[in-house]
Amino acid sequence: MNNEYRKSIQKVLQTIEEELEFVTLEELIRVSGYSYYHFHRIFKAYTGESLKKYIKRLQLEKTLQKMQVDKENITQIAIQAGYHMPSSFNKAFKEMFGVSPSTYKKSYEISRIEYPDIEPVRTESVEEKQMYSLRHVGDYDDLDVPIQKCMQFAGQNALIGKNFYLYTIPHDNPDVTENERLRFDICIEKTKEVDISQIDWLHTKVIAGGKYAVFRHRGNPKNLIALYNAIFGKWLYSSDIVLRDEPIFQKFLNNKFEVEENALLAEVYVPVV
Repeated sequence: MNNEYRKSIQKVLQTIEEELEFVTLEELIRVSGYSYYHFHRIFKAYTGESLKKYIKRLQLEKTLQKMQVDKENITQIAIQAGYHMPSSFNKAFKEMFGVSPSTYKKSYEISRIEYPDIEPVRTESVEEKQMYSLRHVGDYDDLDVPIQKCMQFAGQNALIGKNFYLYTIPHDNPDVTENERLRFDICIEKTKEVDISQIDWLHTKVIAGGKYAVFRHRGNPKNLIALYNAIFGKWLYSSDIVLRDEPIFQKFLNNKFEVEENALLAEVYVPVV
């Protein structure tokens, strides 16, 4: 797939993620710049899924995440996802995850007792950040090459300064989403303008400003999943905290990305009201 197609579909994917509950086919076709016929073929060639299946999967995965942290009942969560008939939601959920929504919610409630109590190191107001971003789709264990690719881009374009940090956005829970479909953005702060029009793997992205609860992780990067489980399984559910509808992001305070070094120092920013 050539550079033009990649840039176009990346804009479509970004629009879907930002407007998941309200996005329309007409808007996505407009964003892509292609006709109805060509748009669907190009989208499937890029993602491996039809547009309908892709959006449905993201919506259902989001409902599962809501059941983990929200105190709303299943019917309310289903309606927010566009399912106005409980039977339709139950059927779609079971087809994707193999269990009914009520069974999943009960099993997750039981698992909460296994998660340790945790508190953020601070709450911080963050300014909006403009980023150069690489989208990795696949196993979270396969991030070494794309990270080095981004670091090389940053070095070649004098973006690495005294206060340089690598930012990442893990969009999916590996306990929910198949490994080959996990979405992960690797981001370099846009401290100056760089022409990326001929770099087909690089895009621009915004990390939203606002209030964040900040958690700290030190050690093996693979253990970040345990921190996320504690945040979502215990801290959020046992407090009055309300999440903003923005993605979590990670800020790496050092460059110890290698698993064997076991010395990664990172902060996890959770968007809160």
